[in-house]
Amino acid sequence: MTEQERLAGWEGMDSAPKDGSYILAIVAENDSRHLGYMAGRMFVIRHEGRLDDYDLGWAVFPGFGGAPDRYFRCWQPAPPPPPAVVGEGG
Repeated sequence: MTEQERLAGWEGMDSAPKDGSYILAIVAENDSRHLGYMAGRMFVIRHEGRLDDYDLGWAVFPGFGGAPDRYFRCWQPAPPPPPAVVGEGG
């Protein structure tokens, strides 16, 4: 994590909540065929939890979960969703 990211409110992944809540994370340079080419992009992700001693990892997008902490450079809380528009979505 760079000093600029830290000053802008970003935190290291070691402090990211692993309770199923959504966070905003920046993808780190990594060797994943699914995320490696997305280094520097931001995603809203959530941690899938743990089963006994097995870490289920981060859910990134449909069809890709189980990403380890090292696939992300830093995180911050996800912004709240926009207010619902009357008549939209039921």
